[in-house]
Amino acid sequence: MSSLTRYAMSHTPLPAKFIHSPQALAVWIDAVAPCVVGAQPKGTYNTIFEYIISIGVNLKTITT
Repeated sequence: MSSLTRYAMSHTPLPAKFIHSPQALAVWIDAVAPCVVGAQPKGTYNTIFEYIISIGVNLKTITT
């Protein structure tokens, strides 16, 4: 799953104008990793989390 998630994120990056919007972040995650529902392997979570932190999404946006 992590490699598919990385591939999807590289082809559909989160637009910079949405890094402070929890709603836009949720929509983007649903678009690039639509199978992320319910419990996921830690690697899938880490892949998404590391990416969004690396592009400037703050913890408040992630946890809202």
